[in-house]
Amino acid sequence: MDAERVMREIRTQSLHQVQIAILVEGSSADEVRARRAAVRDLFGGTLRCEAVRGSQAELLKLFTTIPSHRIDAAWGRVSMLSHGVGCLFGMTSFYRSRHTDGPFWGIDAYRHAPLFYHLFAGGKAGHTVVLGQTGSGKTFFLNVMTMRIAATMGWRVIWIDSENNGVRLERACGDGCRRYPIDPATRLNVLDLVYGEDDGPNWRYSQIEYVISSLAMLFGTPDASGGEVRGLTPVVDPTRHACVGQAIAQKNLHFL
Repeated sequence: MDAERVMREIRTQSLHQVQIAILVEGSSADEVRARRAAVRDLFGGTLRCEAVRGSQAELLKLFTTIPSHRIDAAWGRVSMLSHGVGCLFGMTSFYRSRHTDGPFWGIDAYRHAPLFYHLFAGGKAGHTVVLGQTGSGKTFFLNVMTMRIAATMGWRVIWIDSENNGVRLERACGDGCRRYPIDPATRLNVLDLVYGEDDGPNWRYSQIEYVISSLAMLFGTPDASGGEVRGLTPVVDPTRHACVGQAIAQKNLHFL
């Protein structure tokens, strides 16, 4: 094995002690010997095959669930990188992940390895899109990840669920989940407290900003000149919201 290549690849791979065992069967001793010779000819110089005398019974245990350290047989192991081991097993490769921060998302279909990923590491915005056909399990996956992230990471997860898929999640989480259905008939009080003393000494200013932004989203953006509110640019249709339209027309609004 090339030592220079090993030193370069060891950052992403591991070294494995490998011994290959080939099971040859036949209805008679002569048939076993003939098939053993055929296997030896098949591999040629690529793999040196040898039937070790006196160890056949122990080597047969390699094809059972008995751990190899409990098998008393003649070993001739060689060192091999992970990619080589993967090729022997018909897979792409083995993968040794160095990163386990963030929640567990599943098994990597390419490397057959556990996948951990922190969406918000380093202050990043964890924008994610889950794609799949109808019935492929998108909602189920999001339900599982919501419960897993809340339980293992301690994150507070907020859904905006337009399709009302959160009913099953609420039922599964029990007291750990709160669902608030919102429709055009739902009444919201923009003066409700959403900040408190736990949010720091300036929580009152944050609460005021929240109320102002909520009113602006409903009534419109205030047009101010010289510190005085001159009018409003409505963001709703007054014909559909008569009370809002009337308030705008009468300028019966006060901003603090």
